[in-house]
Amino acid sequence: MKRAARLISTVGFAIALGSNLTGLHACTKKTGPVSVEPRTSAPDAGVGLDAGVGLDAGVGLDAGVGLDAGVRGQGGVVIVSFNGKHWGREAQDLEATSRLLETVTPDLLMLQEVNTTPSGVKAVKRLAKIFSESTGGVFCTGFSDVPTDSIERYAAVWRASRLRYVTTSGEAISGCPQFDVTLPLFSGAAEGVVREPAYGVFETVVGSAKFVAATVHLVPSGKKPQNEVRPMFQALPGKGDPLSRLPTLVMGDFNLSAAHPVFDDVRAAGFRSALPRGTKTSLRSKKREYANEYDLIFTRNARCSAGDRIDVLALLPDWAVGKISSKISDHVPVFARCSF
Repeated sequence: MKRAARLISTVGFAIALGSNLTGLHACTKKTGPVSVEPRTSAPDAGVGLDAGVGLDAGVGLDAGVGLDAGVRGQGGVVIVSFNGKHWGREAQDLEATSRLLETVTPDLLMLQEVNTTPSGVKAVKRLAKIFSESTGGVFCTGFSDVPTDSIERYAAVWRASRLRYVTTSGEAISGCPQFDVTLPLFSGAAEGVVREPAYGVFETVVGSAKFVAATVHLVPSGKKPQNEVRPMFQALPGKGDPLSRLPTLVMGDFNLSAAHPVFDDVRAAGFRSALPRGTKTSLRSKKREYANEYDLIFTRNARCSAGDRIDVLALLPDWAVGKISSKISDHVPVFARCSF
């Protein structure tokens, strides 16, 4: 993919982290009768449905439960980030994956590790179709250009009744666009990030609030992902770019804990984590336990609450961890409820 083509969609994306943006409200927890509850105990404590209750029992969130009416009424949305372990692989169980994701009633999913073969596109579109069939709503899809490493790409799935996709010319499109949506890559990160992040601009149907949603998959922990954090955030819209005035969400598989010192500069630039510190999101290979805090959501100029992981181990009590990893992923989805 030619770099020049990417630059068309990313003009002005080269300002350093030092922008002095404010306005982000601290994330607060909500309580209520939800199927996946915000964590109130230690990060390793079981969160979600009781261990004896699984998805096979038809458990999910009732309409209107899980995201309070106040947030919905103000144009708030549920954002989910998920590394699906090579979307499009043969062993993937999209039906089970969709049931897990539906427990938090997502409005926008930002996906990592989408296969660059046709199977990757087919899997994400199939996921959107399953959502549409199970909820009665309409879900749209978009795919990124292929990053430098050429092994995987990113994708977005959004609920058309809650969000509109905003084109690079600024047009907010109701319903699913009648063209293939391409999520631009942050070309300014190409020199420092192997899988440079992708982004989309969306507008809430209620309130017409625009925001930027970016997704990234940094290199594995053994290859020092901390070296990619600074160039990735430096590639975000800076002063002088119209997008810099919009609320911004950066999410994905960082292969890195939010407590790492490299994120100090990120916080100094106005970003805050939408998840509780220490939220482990990867699975151990043999034990039914969470292993590492790898999947993160950072927000700037957005009001976010009730961020957490979807507790796959609690929702699938009868599944061995090897089956979960094979059929769904070796990571679990993370989510946040945000208004703008």
